[in-house]
Parts: sequence; structure tokens; C-alpha cells
Amino acid sequence: MNRLRAFLNIVRPFFPIATQVVAGVCVGLLFLTVVTRLRLSLGPSPEVAIATILTFGLAALACVSFFRGQSRLITTIAFWSLPIWTLFQPVVLEFSLGSIRQFEISQLASRTTEFGMTFTIVMASLFPMACATTVLFTQKTVHRSGFLTGIGLSLILIPSLLGFAISQNVAMWLAISGTILAGALAYYSQHFATNSPSPTSTSGSTSTDKLPRQVVSLEILFAAGLGFAFAIASFICSQIVLNNLISEFSFAGSFLLGIACGGLIPRTVSAATKWFSLATWGALIVLLFPFVTYLLVLETASISHTYLLFLSRTALLMLLSFPIGVLLRTAPALHESTPGVMSRQILAFSAGLCVALWSGITVTTAVGILLVATFIIAGGLLLLLGQLPKTWVQQIGLASLGCLVTAGFLLTPQLNMAHPEKLVYSGNAFSALRNGVEFSKLHWMDDGRLSHEFENLESRWSFWKHRGSQLMIRKDGLVAELHSTNSATCPKSAAEVIPGLFSLVAHPQVEHVLVLGMHTTTLQTCEAYPLRSVTVVDGVPFLDKIRESLKSEWAEDFEVQFINAELQFAVKARHTQAYDAIIAPETMSATTAGAGQFTQNFYQDVKRLLSQKGIFCQRLAYYDLGPEIIQKTVATLKSVFPQTLILESVPGEILLVGSLQTEPIISSEFVDRIQNPQARFLLSEIGWDWSIPVTRGTLNDAAVVKWLPEKTTPFSTQHAGLAFQIPVEVARWAPKSQQTRIALSKYGKTFGGYLEEDESLDIAQRLEDVQIAHKLIDANPDNIWGYRAAIKKQLLDRPRSKIMQVKHEGLKRRLHPDDQRRKDYIETLGKLAKAKTVTPEMVDELIKYIHPFDPLLGTFVSHEAIQYLRKVDQPTDLAQLNNLLFTIYYSTPTDQSVRNVCDAIHIICEHPESVATDDARWDQLNGLVEILRYRWNIRWQNTEKISKFETIDTERSLAACELALETMGELAPAAGLSESDWDTRNEILNEYVVRRLKQHRSKQLRQYRLPPPTQ
Repeated sequence: MNRLRAFLNIVRPFFPIATQVVAGVCVGLLFLTVVTRLRLSLGPSPEVAIATILTFGLAALACVSFFRGQSRLITTIAFWSLPIWTLFQPVVLEFSLGSIRQFEISQLASRTTEFGMTFTIVMASLFPMACATTVLFTQKTVHRSGFLTGIGLSLILIPSLLGFAISQNVAMWLAISGTILAGALAYYSQHFATNSPSPTSTSGSTSTDKLPRQVVSLEILFAAGLGFAFAIASFICSQIVLNNLISEFSFAGSFLLGIACGGLIPRTVSAATKWFSLATWGALIVLLFPFVTYLLVLETASISHTYLLFLSRTALLMLLSFPIGVLLRTAPALHESTPGVMSRQILAFSAGLCVALWSGITVTTAVGILLVATFIIAGGLLLLLGQLPKTWVQQIGLASLGCLVTAGFLLTPQLNMAHPEKLVYSGNAFSALRNGVEFSKLHWMDDGRLSHEFENLESRWSFWKHRGSQLMIRKDGLVAELHSTNSATCPKSAAEVIPGLFSLVAHPQVEHVLVLGMHTTTLQTCEAYPLRSVTVVDGVPFLDKIRESLKSEWAEDFEVQFINAELQFAVKARHTQAYDAIIAPETMSATTAGAGQFTQNFYQDVKRLLSQKGIFCQRLAYYDLGPEIIQKTVATLKSVFPQTLILESVPGEILLVGSLQTEPIISSEFVDRIQNPQARFLLSEIGWDWSIPVTRGTLNDAAVVKWLPEKTTPFSTQHAGLAFQIPVEVARWAPKSQQTRIALSKYGKTFGGYLEEDESLDIAQRLEDVQIAHKLIDANPDNIWGYRAAIKKQLLDRPRSKIMQVKHEGLKRRLHPDDQRRKDYIETLGKLAKAKTVTPEMVDELIKYIHPFDPLLGTFVSHEAIQYLRKVDQPTDLAQLNNLLFTIYYSTPTDQSVRNVCDAIHIICEHPESVATDDARWDQLNGLVEILRYRWNIRWQNTEKISKFETIDTERSLAACELALETMGELAPAAGLSESDWDTRNEILNEYVVRRLKQHRSKQLRQYRLPPPTQ
């Protein structure tokens, strides 16, 4: 008993601070709830953050006039008002969002209008809570550091916990109960408050309201500089860590925790020291950036426990925002908590944040400005105040600091976000690191090369060249689109084409289309159809630059209306017409922006914009999501749309389709429409036959209803737990895609399985042709000529007929158009074989059979064309190269052919005029060597069947690789590669291609034994 009493005597002095920390945790959780509603309703734009900080600044200003008193009753009222407003805020938010419907969509293109609406909504939703919190912060009965510590810890720890088993509503009610109890304790208990001045203040300190005007102005300027630094830190955070609610709250929590810990710094710190500290922060950010990137990749590759992974990321984020919070707390206003000066400093902080975000500067420029400005101001203060170092220790310290800042300034180019975005968001990089690949080589492990980029402190878009003509578009590091700049040689991605194509085919007569997000492939899909209007909405700050860089991807007469507005605002505004199809082609569900597009509120806004038979099609990648998350998302969609459909577009991705049609989407009319010329042409650009989409796994409306649980709470701004669960689910290590696919297969079947028997038979016959073509390619690498016999066999064994309208003869039974086309192709091929002289025009007639796609023609036509182009008297290098690239990139994933790849390499190296520019030549060679690497890996894994020409293929491949690497070395400067970059890429290709081919050749030579010499 005595020991217990002694222990209580030891910890009793800490009771007041502990209660304040717990109260801060409860208040922080209430703020987390309210801000989550705002983020999901308004989108991820930085204007929301700016409006939130401004709201607190104005709340502090309001406290000057209305809340100057000091009493326990004021503290209690402030505590109790927080949970009351948390419960009432959804009503205010819904009313405020309704005001957006008074604006036309075109008016949202003005950034001033959008910020004005954002600020109004944030003020209406957050101002009372900000006032209450400011009152608490200014009360002497509240331990400010303990209170802020609790808020910061809640924002750091609780969001990731909400991603696990903790319900957000349960957590909110616990916080409400805790806040009410804190208010009661503040009034009745003597142990709740410290009743003492701030630990960093002295009895003789002077109020900040009485400080000299020059000192106050300097402090306000310093606060603006911290706002500028905060924008830099926020941008870096969004690039190196997945930008979701968990990372955002962790970043903000670390900032508040820094403010709390800053109270431990004495007020005697000089202004020059604070400016030097800010300069040191900027320099360390630059110098430690490569190390931080390495730690992020390493922890993602090695930490399997999800919560530990999020905590480790939070620790890295604290390096960015925690020091800014510490420096902000050193301001006299925040030491003494005088509302007047505090409000001015918060507003100055907001001003610095706005300047950084809205000036359009890049992160390297911003850091350079920060380093130069802070060091000059700090040095100037030392000179003006006569505080130059006098001892040799101080002089060495100042010189070292100057060297540090200078090094940071000179090395600002290493704040290149191209490196982390290719490593942090790449599963291949994690696997390579676990397999022992050096970190410095990870950036060049694939054939991606940065083509161009657009960046400011709000967002970053980068464009990476792959396979010569494939453009990977990254948005804040994540892959937003995989686009082909030349579909004649490199196919488009099926995952990018199918969402738009399905929407256009599913509607019986589509005229008006709305695309949510800048997506080039979807625009090209819309271009193939005779639409009356196409509208694109995206809130990216440099939409005009992106549109200008991609305008060559569609025809000049293709009219598209681009509106630069946040998606959440765009779907709430008034539109001039209803839309027959609304397409959401982006698949970033784990981000803050993506999570907001899967809420019930968002679906209701989309439904309001649809026409009577409108279709909404949303793309969702499930390869990182388990079945429970998919089920909750589909349940949310079903709660809004009367008819829903789930369609697997490609392995690992599904389309969530909501329709206002009363007729079922799956019908014979759909099959007819997908066989029209526009649809077949678009499918041919991804190397698909029209039968492939209608054989994908599908759940119709009845199957969806059967799969969903009877009672489920839709995901909404009110019930936002899914916004925290998705990032955690993405980080979890498990065979999630396999689990999801098994769960869906229990209730669904193929798309064609819902059709009548006659239509299913036609699809089955077409699929048989696809399988025959794949077997011919995979079983006979570099020797596909057996396809001719396959065509003749299908025409003889399975002749098809169709009743068709014949001019002047009425309805007649004729040979099926596809079979007639195959017959004509064989005849054209026969004429070429008999021709004594082959002309380019004759080969062009043969190439016409590539479109529309026929599985038994496909790449085989290009193989034939290449043989005949070699017989033409005039140069045909460009035509040969285009056909070779077509046979390479449009082939099956398991194709082991290498001779066509070697031929393409030789043409590019020996005939530079065959490719337009030197950087394009480098890209083509880089992609082809990567293809060789991939196909030889397949050959080495498939040891059962070895070609009798294996030795010759090895020699050809080795010679082609060496020639390609020599040419790439000459072209590297034209492609924008530095000497070190090319050395790294060259080393990787030599190690993984050339050296392995040489080892394979040595192994082959050992298998051949020379006969003994004759005597």
C-alpha cells in the first residue's frame, strides 16, 4: 500500500498534463472527423488546406473581440461546443454544398470562384470549432503543450487505426464522450489544469501586444517564410508517400506536435538563430532526400506488418513538418497565446503558403529561394544587431552553417521527383531490392525514360516513354494512364480503352459524354464515335499545358470542351445538358481524390447529371484490394443506381457500371453494337477481337444483389471509414486479387453466359479462332506460317453463312463476311506469290487486311508483308520496321520469337532515317532490347521444348544487343541521359541480357563435342 501511495505521489504532478493530452486526443479526433468530411466533399485541392488555416486565423482574430475572459466556465463551454458542432456540421456542410448547384460548370474554370466557394464552405463548416479551439488555447487553465500534443498524436496514430478494425463512428462517439468529460473536469476538478503560466515564459515577460512594431513585423515575416516552407514540405510528402487521408493527417499531426514541442524552447532565442534554423532545415531536406527515398523503398520492401509500415512512414514525414511546427512555436504570439498577434501570424503563414502554391514554381526553385532568402535575412540581422560571432567556436559554427546552406543550394537539382516516383510506386523496384539489386540501379531496371514533365508545388505530372511508342503518364507518382502514341506499331492498353468503349457501346444511342479526368485514350475512344459533345473536367493546375502537349493525339476537327475545375465541384454544378455516358477512367482509389469518387454523395451527384438512359462507368483496380473492400464499394454504388453491373475489363481490374436504364445492359443489342466498325477498330488497336470483351467475368444486377449482404452501410462523407481502410488494404501483404476473383466468380459468370444460345455459339466459334492463333504463335516461335493451313481448315470444316441484304436481289444467304474476307485474303496472297515483280502498292493491299481485327490474320499479315517488302526493288526500310514492330508488340505475352526483334534492331541502327528523331531511336532500341530480355527469359524457363535453331538465335540476339548498345551510347545525349544514367542503364542491359546470352552460348557450345582428330 505504501508503494502504491509513493507511486501516486510521483505521478500526481503529471495528472494535469495527462488529462490535457487525453482531452487533446479527443478534440483531435473530432477535428479528424470534420476535416475528413470536408476532404471527401471538396476534393484534394490545396485550397482546402489554405481555407482551413485561414479559418483558424480569423477565429483567433474573433477571439480578440469576444473571448478575452479567463474562467473555467469559458473552458467548459468551449469543450462542450466541439462535440455539438461535430454532430451538427453535416447539416451545414450539405447546405453549403448545395450552393454550388447555383453555378454553371463553365464558371468553375475561374480559380478565384473555386477558391471563394471552397473558403465559404470551409468557414461555414469549421469556423465554430476553430473559435472554440482558439479559446481553449488562450485559456490559462489549459496546458497548451499538452493539449497540442494530444491533438497531434490523435492525427498521427488514429487514422491508420481507422484502417483496421476500429469503426469511425465508434471512435467519434468515444471522442464526443471524452470531450464532454473534459469540459466537466475543467469546471469541477482542480487536477485538470495547471493554473500556471507557460513553461517557457517568465514572470517578467512582456505581452506581445506591447512588443516593438519592428519585432512584430519580423515575426510575421518569419511566419510567412514558414508557410512557404510548409508548402515545400507538403509537396515532397505528396510525392514520396501515397497521398491519402492517413498521410495527410500524419503530416498535419507532426506539424502540431512540433508546435507543442516548440514550447520547450526558451524565448531568448534570437531572430537570426530562427532564420538560420529555417535555412538549415531547407539544406537538410535537399541533402537527405536521396537517403529518405532509400529508406522509403527499403521499408516498403521489408516491413510486412501494415501498421508498423504506416508508423515508419509517419516517422519519415515528421522530418518534413515537425521542425516547421517547432519554429512556428518560437514566435512570441504562440508563447504568450495573445489572440491578436496570433491571428496575424496565422494569416501571414497562410500568405506564405499561398505564394508558394500559386506562384507556379517548382520544388527546386522554391527550395533555392528559401535557402537564399533565409540566409540573407539571418546574415543581415546579425550585421544590423551587431551580433556577429566573436569567439572562434561561433565563427566556425557560422562558417559550417554557411557551407551547409551553400551545399544545399548547389544540390537542389537532386530534389528530382522522377527518381522516387519510379521507385516508391513500383512493385518491381521492391522485388529487385529484395533480390539484392543495388539501390542506385533500381531507377533503370526497366525501359522507362522520362520524356517531359509538368510540376509546381500543387501537383506533378510526368510522362515516361516505354516500348518506343508507349507513354506512361504519372500523376503525383501514381500511374494515371498508359497511352500509345502510335497504335500502328504499339497497341493501346486494354485497361485504358475498355472503360470508355463499354460506356459508348452499352448506351443504345450515345450523344453527350462527360469524362472525369484528363485521359487521352478515352478521348481517342470518343473520337471514333459520332458524338455531339465531349466534356472533360480536371482540376490539374496545368491542364492547358498537358492538353497542348497531347493535342497531336486526336484530330484537329475533334471538338472537346476542357473545364479546369475540381471534380467534386464539377459534378455538383449545373450543366447545360444531361449526359448519356459519364466515364471515370482513373483508378487511384487509395488516394484522397480517388476515395472521394467512391462515396454515396459522389454517386448521387453523378446520377443527377445522367440522361434518362444514362450510363456511369467507373474503373477500379482490385489487384491490391480484397473482396470485403470491393463488396462495400459495390454496395455503395447499388444504393444509388437501380441497375448495376460488375465487369472484369482485364485481370486485376473491374468496371463498376451504374445505369438508369430499365432494360438489362447485357443483351443481343449490345453484342451487335460491339461488332460495329467503330468498336471493332478500337478493339483492334489493343489487339483484341470483338469476342474477347463479351467473355470477361461479369455480375449482372441480380448477381450483384445476391452477392451483397442484406444490411450494409454505404460509404459516404458521414460514414468515411472506407477512406482509411483502402490505403491500409493496399499496403497489406496477401494474395488479395486472387481472393477477390474467387469471391466474384462464385456469383458471376462470363458476359456471354447471360446471352441466348445462338449468340453464345457465335462467340464460342470466334474464341476458337483466337485460341488457334495463340497456339500457332506460342508453339512455333519465328515460324508462324502454319496459320495459312489453319485459315483454309476453318473455311472448309466450319463454313458460316449469313442472311444479308443484296442490292436488287433482297435477302440472300451469303458466305459470312468474316469468312469471305479470309477467302479474299488467301486469294490476294496467292496473287502476290505468283507476281514476278512486287510493288509497294501490292503489299499495301495485303496490309489492309490487318483492320478490322481477325484472330487468324492479325500479326500474320505483317509477317507476310515483311517477306514481300524485302522483294521490292525500292527502299522499304520504314515499312519493314513498322510491320516488324507490329509483329513484336501486338503478339501474345508468351511469344518467344526473337528474329523479328533482331531485324528491327538492325534496321534502326543501320538506317537512322527510319525513325524520325534521335531520342525516338534511343527509345525504340531501349524497348526492343528489353523485349529480347523478356523473351529469352521465357525461353530459359521453358526447357522442355528447345528450337533446333536455338544456337543461331543466340548468336543473332547477341549481335543485335551489342549493336543496339553501341548505338544507344551514341544517342544517349540526344535522349537527355546524363553520362551516369547511361552508364547505369548500359551496365544493367549488359548484365541481364548480354552476359546471360554469352553464358547461354557457352552452355550450348559445351553440348557439342568435336570428333577426335584423325591420325
